Amino acid sequence: MRRTPCFRYPTAVLAALLSASASAVSAQTAKPTGGCLAVSDGRGMVELKWIPPRGQWPLGGWRVQDERGRVLLPQIKAGEEKNLAGLSPKEVESVRNLVKGLPSFKSDRERSFFFFSLSFQAMANTAYARALGWSTALRAVSPGPQAYDIIALDAAGKPSGPVLKSPPVDAAVASPLPPSPSRLTADSRKEGVFLFWSAAPENPAAPVVYYAVDRAGAGGTFVPASKNPVVLNQTGGSALPGFVDPEAPVEQELVFGVYGVDAFGRRSRPAEFRLFHHDWKALEPPGGLTADGQKNKIVLTWKPNPRTKTVFVERATSVAGTYEVITPNGLPGSASSFEDKAVRGGATYFYAVRAAGSRGMMGSPTPPASSRALNPTTPPRPANVKAELGRTRVRLTWEAADFPISGYIIEKRSKTGDWLRLNEEIFQEPRHDDPLGPETSGTFAYRVKAVAFDNQMSAPSAPVEVRVPFRGLPPIPQITGAESKGGKAVVRFRPGAPEDRTSQFLILRSGAPEDEGLVIGRPLPAAAREFADSFVQAGESYWYKVVAVGPQGNRSAPSRAVLVTVGSPPLPVPAAPRAVLVKEPFVRVKITFAAPPGGLEAVVERKTDSESSWLRLPGSTEKTELVDVDPPKLGRVSYRVVFRASNGETGPPSPSATVVR
Repeated sequence: MRRTPCFRYPTAVLAALLSASASAVSAQTAKPTGGCLAVSDGRGMVELKWIPPRGQWPLGGWRVQDERGRVLLPQIKAGEEKNLAGLSPKEVESVRNLVKGLPSFKSDRERSFFFFSLSFQAMANTAYARALGWSTALRAVSPGPQAYDIIALDAAGKPSGPVLKSPPVDAAVASPLPPSPSRLTADSRKEGVFLFWSAAPENPAAPVVYYAVDRAGAGGTFVPASKNPVVLNQTGGSALPGFVDPEAPVEQELVFGVYGVDAFGRRSRPAEFRLFHHDWKALEPPGGLTADGQKNKIVLTWKPNPRTKTVFVERATSVAGTYEVITPNGLPGSASSFEDKAVRGGATYFYAVRAAGSRGMMGSPTPPASSRALNPTTPPRPANVKAELGRTRVRLTWEAADFPISGYIIEKRSKTGDWLRLNEEIFQEPRHDDPLGPETSGTFAYRVKAVAFDNQMSAPSAPVEVRVPFRGLPPIPQITGAESKGGKAVVRFRPGAPEDRTSQFLILRSGAPEDEGLVIGRPLPAAAREFADSFVQAGESYWYKVVAVGPQGNRSAPSRAVLVTVGSPPLPVPAAPRAVLVKEPFVRVKITFAAPPGGLEAVVERKTDSESSWLRLPGSTEKTELVDVDPPKLGRVSYRVVFRASNGETGPPSPSATVVR
């Protein structure tokens, strides 16, 4: 039988057990040799635990004998009922399935991971290892160093396969405890207490399989903080915590003990660390902070954080400015509002609220909320407003009020109009000049309003009136439409506002829009809104402008120019022609008709019954006769007459005359 040294390299063996697969360890440690451990309680009891070579499952279990060959336990098999007590239903089911044989694996990686999980469970849980047949306890063992052989058995109960050899152990001498972890530190964070430590030193006799963490709070009694075995992430470095305790009590001093635990469940001496664990969630700022500016105060409201004991209100005069605490003694954590009465009307203030811990640690502030405080009253209305009419402006003056005024608003209206604001931006001087245009005239009223720094506005002052005589040109009229109608050019227009400054209109006509043009016709009265120019010719284009004449005879600038292309007057319907078929000396049709009116010519059109449209005969005449020298040879032929103007426009056709060949 082949003998295998028991955990010759214990640290390497444990690293292989804790890796995800055999490919994660070195070639030396990846070899599936298996191994065993032995410890003594010093009172005659020796505990053995072994791990078979990866992938091997002896059907007959194992035999334990001493190094002299004496059989101590003839056969230890998996799934013995006495060893299943205390296991979870899931663990009992897994053991019973293994008694039937190993499952089938799709790959070597799957096989490696299965035996990794199985081995780790056995190393970390002695009860599970005994149920697998991988652990036992020898009692009443004689004193003296003694090694033990673990022999694999086949289905018939005969030795088969490797023999796992334990290290020597003296039943009268207690085995040393596993080594303790070192360099333990802890950090209080929002997510819980983060614990960091270095792995326990190597100890082949009692290698650490995993770690356990206990915690003691205000009562001083240690309770388990880790519910499951803790395995250090050897590849993550010191930046990763060994354990995070999210259930650690807050706002009190805690003591944490970290133990190295060996394969037999024995704990090392603890590595301890003491710290105060803050309630970080209590330092979260309240939500929904709002600020409401009222008279002589600003009211803050927010939604309290139920875990906060104390909050502080901070204030600044700019969003990025220095915030000062205005509640030096703090407010109860349950508070949901605060009134800041140390404010000046019209000033804007920015606020934030912070939560504080029991040891004075301050949390982050809320997003700032801002508002402007209001004065207790509105500003007084400006008094003694005066208006002085100059040549180019109206100067307004008034008395400054004994009140913190941000500025003034000037309003103006005509005799029948609405009040209109003159200044877009408020100004602080009690004076304003309203410029007058050259065409400004009429009676105007002015009034002034005072605005405080909180945007509250006074009642308007008593209005003051100014009459500005008209000294400019009449307003430019507007052309509202232009067209050709009945052989005339028709222009429609209206006066500019105000209409009472126009007493007459002049019509200008030119051949180009940039030409000044000549006055045509007589001046039109102020009530006129249309002009018809009959001295035009069909087909020609004319440009028209309108000029207003004031009561003093001064003229406005001309309106924009409009173009009118004159069409023909309505053309009359000709009388029916007379058509006569003449056969000698050649066949022809003579069409006679009434003479066209002056300025028009007659056009003759022809159509047979088989044709869908009329054919215009060559030539046109101002006389009364036309000859069709090439009429159709057969059938009925119709003739009609239309009048045509000089611009080519034609009128309605006459009734037709017919000949038959």
